[in-house]
Amino acid sequence: MIEYNGSLDPWPDPYKGMTEKERTWNGCMQGFIFFLFILLAFLACALMGGCRSPQVVTVPEVHEHWHRQTDTIHKTDSVIDRKTTIIREVDSATMAAYGIRLQGMQRAWLVDNQRWQRELSELRQTHADTIHERDSVPVPYPVERQVAKPLSLPQKSLMWLGVFSLGGITLFLFRKVKGLFG
Repeated sequence: MIEYNGSLDPWPDPYKGMTEKERTWNGCMQGFIFFLFILLAFLACALMGGCRSPQVVTVPEVHEHWHRQTDTIHKTDSVIDRKTTIIREVDSATMAAYGIRLQGMQRAWLVDNQRWQRELSELRQTHADTIHERDSVPVPYPVERQVAKPLSLPQKSLMWLGVFSLGGITLFLFRKVKGLFG
């Protein structure tokens, strides 16, 4: 069963039994606290608006391979071929070394041939090749640095509008509070 308290208002009066000054003070404080809650809610929304999931950027992975090859060519230009023939008269002792015996006054001649070869000029050529292979493979890589984006004109104007609004509300509340106590 619901009791009737004699009032037609659906809500009971929270300021019942207070003077006019106390009612004004409590009303202003409730309005100020309500405004702070709204401001904190906007601040929380603004802070959450800047969050986003991490991005993945594809960065090429580079593989390098060096291959070095050296070729050397030796080439001879000219050859000297020298042949020496020595003919001399030998005595019986020298001929005995070869197993020949001389009798009486015989004469013997020894023919000695020598051959000597020599390469006169030599050409040496060295050729070196270096092959550099570079291969790029895209690999996902997480972005870790933050880039500051400058504010646009609508953002700057809203920011200054908020600064002026806060200044005005602060001045208004200061005058109201000063009027209550002064």
